[in-house]
Amino acid sequence: MPSRAAAAASRPISRVRPGDPGWPKEADWDRLRNEVGGRLVKVESPLTACIGGTSSPNCDDRAGAPGNNVFWASNLGETGQVLYAYQSAWIPASLLEKDQQKNLADALFAAAQHWHVALHVNKGLAGAPPEAIAAAKNTATNPAVLDAFALLISGASGPPAYPGVTGHEPDASTAREEAEALSKAMNEVRKVLPKTGSYVSESDFFEPSWQESFWGSNYKRLLELKDKYDPDGPFFGHHGVGSERWSADGFTRA
Repeated sequence: MPSRAAAAASRPISRVRPGDPGWPKEADWDRLRNEVGGRLVKVESPLTACIGGTSSPNCDDRAGAPGNNVFWASNLGETGQVLYAYQSAWIPASLLEKDQQKNLADALFAAAQHWHVALHVNKGLAGAPPEAIAAAKNTATNPAVLDAFALLISGASGPPAYPGVTGHEPDASTAREEAEALSKAMNEVRKVLPKTGSYVSESDFFEPSWQESFWGSNYKRLLELKDKYDPDGPFFGHHGVGSERWSADGFTRA
């Protein structure tokens, strides 16, 4: 008689979902849970806690909000926020070398005297598998990401505010003050960087050297592609490839 493993191996592989005929029964899950010493965690939908109430911090607690309206609770402070400034920089792995560690530490300490900075080590690709590096090379992203161990981010923001609404307008004075402090912090970091590079989706709206910062050595190739497929330039984005040829609003050629 064929073993259970052999029988399973002979069946075609297919994906099943809860409610499908092939979905494991509760007894099957219990058996597996016992086999792994109780370390099987049941995955619950984030909507479950919101249906019929708002017991979860992920639920929308506004009156009349639909039960399936959920969000990440940790992002609550970003809802409606006013960004005063936001900048990023790829931090190369070379700064982790023994003879460079002090320079990096000193730069981070100096930056922190002006404004807070954070190292997002989940975003750099230094040390990634060769296939991941090869895939990233085939994108428009600044190649600085390839040997970066982290993306350093610094942001300043205020509570929800609305221009023209009395009593709820942005605090322009605080915004300028904090934006200036943030820029000083980032300038301390850039002193130890061999070249300027940042992640376009988390970057400075007012970046003066955006071609180099956002796209790096890819920019020449990207501009050639832009000219090939969009010669008249109707596809425009702020600090997007080729946008230097247009007015800030994208309606008039420079």
